[in-house]
Amino acid sequence: MKKIIVLILSITMVIGLAACGGGGSKDKMRTLVQGNIDAIYKGKASQEYLDIIDSTPEHEKEAYLAGLETEAEFFCYYFNIVDSSYGETYDDVKEETKARIVDMYKQIYDKSKYETKESVKQSDGSYTVQLTLEPIDIMNQVYEALVNGTYEPYEEFMEKHKDVDTASMSDAEFDEFLEEYNEEYANLLIDCVLSFLPNLGYMDAKTMSIQVQEDSDGYFSINDDDWNKIDDYMIYYP
Repeated sequence: MKKIIVLILSITMVIGLAACGGGGSKDKMRTLVQGNIDAIYKGKASQEYLDIIDSTPEHEKEAYLAGLETEAEFFCYYFNIVDSSYGETYDDVKEETKARIVDMYKQIYDKSKYETKESVKQSDGSYTVQLTLEPIDIMNQVYEALVNGTYEPYEEFMEKHKDVDTASMSDAEFDEFLEEYNEEYANLLIDCVLSFLPNLGYMDAKTMSIQVQEDSDGYFSINDDDWNKIDDYMIYYP
């Protein structure tokens, strides 16, 4: 499943994280790809990378935090913490809970594994950089635990709510119940994910050729479709 984080990334790459024009070297293309991924997923930016893209640590931190926030939003929709059928949106999630999810993803992405190789110039003037990435399997572990009934707090939560008669509630009572239910469920899921963090593992490695293209202004950036692939692979969602 594709995550909506790519919508932020595709904009960020074009506006702020594009390599300087002037026919950059092979090393610059590899530095661009490695630096983009480091900045978005680990919140790190080497001075070499910052010099190439003419950026600042502050700007890269903004992009990193924006990506984490979007990842947190995806988490809420993926696990039905936010249910659009009830008219819920990510804005309904409490700020404290959002902050916990963002911090959770910081810890997960800090474990990400990937490696780039020297770039190769193509006949059309673009470059390709080989990327090998090991998808993080923690969400698969969480999903299996919930489905197989092996995470006890989740089973207790479901048992507690299985006979709740929401049909007899007034609108105000239902809204209050739903808010409490969602917050308890959200924090239960966060706790579940964090419980698997010490045993976080990886799926089979994925190797792909990342295309770095030059635009009409002489700026280089990673192809949007390739960002989709990177983002889809970084964490495996069943």
